[in-house]
Amino acid sequence: MKPGNSGGPLLDIEGNVLGITTAIAE
Repeated sequence: MKPGNSGGPLLDIEGNVLGITTAIAE
C-alpha cells in the first residue's frame, strides 16, 4: 500500500486517496 502523495497516509487525505488509487491501478 502506498502512502499519500504528501508522504504521510493521514497528513493529506487527497494524497492518500490518490496513493491508494495508484496502488490499485498498478
